[in-house]
Amino acid sequence: MHFWTPHVSIAAAACCCLCEDLLQLIRDTENDDLTCALQRFVCTYSDEIAPLAIEVTKHLVCITHTHSCSTAIYGRPM
Repeated sequence: MHFWTPHVSIAAAACCCLCEDLLQLIRDTENDDLTCALQRFVCTYSDEIAPLAIEVTKHLVCITHTHSCSTAIYGRPM
């Protein structure tokens, strides 16, 4: 996932890329230290990573909706 658009600054794009990499490392390792680092990163660079946060939120809504629909149809998550 890379959310570069012409109006996004280089610094914001670099923050988004770093954030994406941290998210992937957290998924792969489930390391609590990385989770804390990501929390600090988000607090420090919240304006720069706002576009990424919006896309991640949309993705989570899709996953939740799909999960809810499969539970409603099949009586259990798929």
